[in-house]
Formats: sequence, C-alpha cells, structure tokens
Amino acid sequence: MISLSTKGEMSIEEVDRILQLQEAPSKAAAYIVLIATIYLWAMGYGFLAYMIGTAWGDLSSTLGGLAGTLVNYLPMIAAIVVGVFIIMLIASLIYLKLIEALAREFLIAFYILLGIFLLGVGGFFLYTGQQVMGAIFIFLGILELILFFIFKRRIELTGRLIEVAGKAVYEEKGAISAVVIKSILVGLTFIAFIMTELATIVWIDNFLGNYEYAGLIMAIWVLINAILGMWSMVFIDTFFTAVVVRITHDWYRSPHVDVASFSKGLKMAWEVAGPLAKYALVMSLLYALVHAARRQAARGRAGLSLRIVAWILGVSAEVLRYLGFYVIPAIVIRKAGFISAFRDSISKLRDLFIETIAGAYAFGKVLGMIAFITALLMGGVGYIIGVAIFIPLLAISPEYTMTIGIVAGLAFALLALIPLGFVTLAVSAAWKTILYEYGLDIEFALRGTILPSRLPEDVKSMFNEMLAQKGVQIPAPAVG
Repeated sequence: MISLSTKGEMSIEEVDRILQLQEAPSKAAAYIVLIATIYLWAMGYGFLAYMIGTAWGDLSSTLGGLAGTLVNYLPMIAAIVVGVFIIMLIASLIYLKLIEALAREFLIAFYILLGIFLLGVGGFFLYTGQQVMGAIFIFLGILELILFFIFKRRIELTGRLIEVAGKAVYEEKGAISAVVIKSILVGLTFIAFIMTELATIVWIDNFLGNYEYAGLIMAIWVLINAILGMWSMVFIDTFFTAVVVRITHDWYRSPHVDVASFSKGLKMAWEVAGPLAKYALVMSLLYALVHAARRQAARGRAGLSLRIVAWILGVSAEVLRYLGFYVIPAIVIRKAGFISAFRDSISKLRDLFIETIAGAYAFGKVLGMIAFITALLMGGVGYIIGVAIFIPLLAISPEYTMTIGIVAGLAFALLALIPLGFVTLAVSAAWKTILYEYGLDIEFALRGTILPSRLPEDVKSMFNEMLAQKGVQIPAPAVG
C-alpha cells in the first residue's frame, strides 16, 4: 500500500520542476517554420501590395469618397462597434457560466437520450418491417445504456472537468485572447499563402514562360508553398493552443496564488516551440496527404489501390490524432520532446480512456446545446431592447413592434454566436489540459505525492475513491 506525501503545498515552480521531463527542447524546427511564415507573408503581401499599386489610380478616388462618407457616420459607427462588443462580451460570460453550471448534467442527459434515440430508431425499423436493422439499433441502444450506467461515475467526472474548464476560462480570460489572436494570424497567413501561390504562378509564367520545364518548376514550387503554408498555419494554431494550455496549467496548479497570465503563457509556449513545430509538421503533412488522396479518389478516376491508400491514410490520421490527444499539454506542461510527449499521451489515454472517449465524442454536442441556450437568451434580451428602446428612440409606429423585436432578437442571437466559437475553442483546450492534469494527479499520487490542484471537493472525493481502489492510503486531514 502506498502512503501519500502530506508536505505543505508546493509553489508552481516546484510543481514544474517535478513534472519536467526535459531541460530545454531544441527550437530549431520553430525557427524554420517562422522563416517559412515570414517568407509567405513577405511574398504574399508584397504581391498584394504590387497588385493594389497597379490599380491604385482607379481605387484612390473610390476609397477617398468612401472614407469621406464614413467620417460623417463615425459617431454612429463607433456606437455600433461598442454595442456589438458589449453584446459579445455579455454572451461570452453567460456562456461560460452556463458551461460551469450545466456541462455535467447535459453530458449525462446526452448519453441517456442517445440510448433512448437508438432504441426509438430500432423500434421504428421493427414497426416498418425491417427486422434486421431494428434488431441492430435496439442492441446498440441497450448496449449504450448498459455502458453508460457501468461508467456513469467516470462520465460524471468528465462533465465536472468540463465545468472546471469553463471556470478556468472565465477566470483567466487571456485564454480567449489567445484563441482570438490565433484565429486572426491563421486567417492572415492563409491570405498570404494564397497570394504567394498566385505570385509564384504569375512570376514563373512571366520569367520562364517559354522554358521547356517551366510547368514542372511551377508545380514543384507551388507544392513547396503548399507544404510551408499548411505547416505555418498548423504551427500557429498549435502554438496558441499551447498558450491556453499553459494559462490553464498555472491556474490549475496554483490554487491560492494567481500566477496565470497571457504573457507568461506566451513565454512558456515559446520555450517548447521546437516540439510544437515538429508536431505541427507531422500533422500538417499527414492531413495534406489525406486531403490529396481523397480529392483524387473523389474525382472518380482513381483506381482501387488509390482508394485503399486514401482510406488507410484517413484511418492513420484519426488514430494519430487520437493517440496524440494529450501531446500539446504534455509538451507544454512537462517540457517533453515530440516523441516523449506522444508516449506520455498514450500513457494518459490508458488511465483516462473512458473520460477521453466520453468527452471527445460529446464535447462539441454538449457545448453546442449550451451555446444554443445562450443565443436564445441573448435573442430574448435583443427582443426586449428592440421593443423597449429602439421603437420609442426611432419613433417607429407601434404596428411594427413585433417585427422590430424579432429583428433585434435575431441580431443579438447571431452576434452572440461569434464570440461563442472563440470561447468554445478556449474551453476545449482548457478541458484537455485539465483532464491531462487529472492524469498527472493519478500518476504522482501512485508515486506517493499529491500535487496542488483546483479540483472541486466532489471531484476530490471521486479521486480519493479511485486511489483507494488502487491501494493508495489517503492521509487524514490535519487537525488545526
């Protein structure tokens, strides 16, 4: 039987030292992908500037007139922008609070309703005389409900950890900032990539148009650009996800001292940028191969062998994505190299198999339902504001009350959906991080050490029950 350590709570620096697997992973791959990104931006936006310059004579008068018109409406535009920002902020906060309050209940309801739905589909097939299909769906429904009740406690844990992730993002809004910045940079890099491809085609055609191998050179260079562009965009996405991971880690592992911040998350993510770049390269190459194979297969001209290759690549990508479920948290939290992070991810998958599967399958659906409720609430607020404020303010006839209310309600609901996408990405990264941290809690408890954490009391109770089943002696709380 293992007896747990009862020493005083560790600082975040002590926790990091205990968790660390590698001193300083090489950043070579990160520098290469940054050079590639700079190349794409320089080429792409340089070509865009060139095209604008050639058409500036026609554009200048139009843009000048548009700017003059906008100046006249500047106060109204400013008011609209402020209003939209306030609506988005309120929607985000409501959404996070609903996640914190309802995720577990919605996750449980989802799996119960899924079983009932499968039984209902089976009953429908039986009623229509399709005995085989009916029997299959009824079997699946019964099996799903049996598995749910067998693993109900662990599914509840998954829901609670989603709620904890919502709380983390609510308290550390730098996580949302990281997602917003990531989305902007990925979008700008995508534009740069497209313009770079256009520049490559135009310039090679201009300079090598009559050369025998101009087409081959163009194809090779376009392919190189595509690989660099995919790697660059996946790296940006991975890097800023790592920032969210670090913010969440600092929040989770330092329950009494606030050490989490966007700037620290950025700094710590850069320390492990090398392994993050290697991970991004592997995933971008794999997905590029899958996309290319499926595109060829979809054209109808591909033979059986290519279709099989496309299928194998697709399955391989999904398997690798699943095995690497915790790779980014492992790289960031433990300063693990790329291979070590994959090993650690697989290890955590073994310990948290049910929680990972239950959460990964239902996470988007549960948060989608909560987002829908949030949008409805914001729509209701918009309806009230439209009726109570817009109609008297704009002196609109009362006969249009319903129309104005519905239009305002729809506008509020649609505007609310924009920030909810960003928040969902932040909560997703935070949830994976907290689930991984829970796996670390298990790993180190089995070694005899309790790490500091923000686990709620009911989750601590589940944690202690699980440890007791594994033969770990829970120390009695100290008496003051």
